Amino acid sequence: MMVHAERQLKKFMPVKDFKKIKKIIQMNFEAMLKAVDHSDTEKFLDFLSEDVCFYFANIPKTSGKKDLRNFLNLFFQSIDHTKHTKLIIDRNEKGDVVFIRGDVCYTRKDGSELNVPFCNVLTLDERKEKIRDYRIYVDNSDLFN
Repeated sequence: MMVHAERQLKKFMPVKDFKKIKKIIQMNFEAMLKAVDHSDTEKFLDFLSEDVCFYFANIPKTSGKKDLRNFLNLFFQSIDHTKHTKLIIDRNEKGDVVFIRGDVCYTRKDGSELNVPFCNVLTLDERKEKIRDYRIYVDNSDLFN
């Protein structure tokens, strides 16, 4: 599927833009999730635009890096850590929307774990350098029960 999507993407954009997007997708998103797995708020925020809109499961939207920083710090303090695995990263034909799916393991403070599938949908800014809309689709409702 990735190869087909890459061929389609090449039809719609100059080669230099295509190579830039491909590099961003292959390298940056895995590094971004590693920042989450290490509870590194600042490194994670580096991937996002200043005015990012962030949706996490059924929690109300968080807007902007300042509010998101506060949210993430509280979230990371509430768990021991996460681990994202089985990642599949893809994008739409224009290259401005990225889809990441896989499994996430939440490890609670007491050492118990919750393993669930997730899907993130990321919309990039106009220059395709930062994420302006970040949506996490996951059922982690048992995390704090």
